[in-house]
Amino acid sequence: WRKPLVIMTPKSLLRTRESFSPREELSHGGFKRLIDDASIDDAAAKNVQRVMFCSGKVYYDLVHHREELGRKDVAIVRLEQFYPFPRAAAGAALARYPKAKDVFWVQEEPKNMGSWFFVESYIEWVLQQIGAKTTRPRYAGRQASASTAVKTMPSASICCARVMSCRADQRSSASSVPASSKSAQEKSRRSRILTDRARRLSMAPDCSATAMKRLPQSSTA
Repeated sequence: WRKPLVIMTPKSLLRTRESFSPREELSHGGFKRLIDDASIDDAAAKNVQRVMFCSGKVYYDLVHHREELGRKDVAIVRLEQFYPFPRAAAGAALARYPKAKDVFWVQEEPKNMGSWFFVESYIEWVLQQIGAKTTRPRYAGRQASASTAVKTMPSASICCARVMSCRADQRSSASSVPASSKSAQEKSRRSRILTDRARRLSMAPDCSATAMKRLPQSSTA
């Protein structure tokens, strides 16, 4: 008995070389409900501090951003099947990273959309079962919004950049910055945000003000 292969994908992935699969992967093996980070071997996995769960196109954005920052302590795990949730596979993947202090669910959709509220309880259950250092996953993505997407390309690019910064920012790095420098950087950042917000609202008056707000580093559900 054969099941038909149905693929739903953004058009951008058709031009992303990293998403291409060789013929051997289509003719051998089977469907993987969860794909662990193959770029991290067992030795390097012991030094991973942060694990990011995601699904779909956002995976390639995360990998690209991780390479730009040169981060070796971040693992990216892809969830390919949401239900039934692959608890055993998720547990095996998380068990590879015993020093992980943060576990995130990353999505492009606003917080009140996407898969966060569905997968949160499953990931939490897995973390508790394996005795992980953290017992709850955290959310990284856009704030809740009435709109599924921002209305203009400049706004979409800004939102994407903010989510990227939220995903890849390391909290511990802030401790090495002097307090005076952090204060000046914060004032400069707020000034840029207000200027950008005023410019965007003048360009697209119908954009959701909620979608324009700066994303925090993370928020605990």
